[in-house]
Amino acid sequence: ILILYFFSCILKTSRGRETAMNTIGLVYFSNTGNTKALAEAFRSAVEAKGGSLYFSEAAGMDKAAFSAADVWAFGSPASGTEEVNDTEILPLIEELKDRLKGKKVFLFGSYGWGGGAFMDAWRLDMEGRGAVIAAEPVTCLEAPDAEAEDAMRKAAEALLG
Repeated sequence: ILILYFFSCILKTSRGRETAMNTIGLVYFSNTGNTKALAEAFRSAVEAKGGSLYFSEAAGMDKAAFSAADVWAFGSPASGTEEVNDTEILPLIEELKDRLKGKKVFLFGSYGWGGGAFMDAWRLDMEGRGAVIAAEPVTCLEAPDAEAEDAMRKAAEALLG
């Protein structure tokens, strides 16, 4: 039923035409709650636009529902020495590697001390796997501020199409 909902999401435009919106699958991992807060800001923006979103923490996600989405969004804090989370997010990406070529993706996350360099490396890795970065990645230092929340809103609107 969830997959059918994804494909039935239609937006009426002001001219009466029907324009299909992209469906988005979002998974994230969060240690401190900062990356989760970014994900929640994204979810609020999608809901405000009437979009279709599969939303889950990486652990326990429904892979079929996530995979059915037009756009995949991944959220991870910087771990270790400025690296993407290697217990939930990287194993998921590795599992999906054969389906990344040509797939629209969006990346977001938080960092503490390292300046967010992990995002540049993550973007290059995903592009190297054939993914299409569909919106500029969003990062924030610690908890999201108004600027980061606005960037998540803009990304959500752009990704919905």
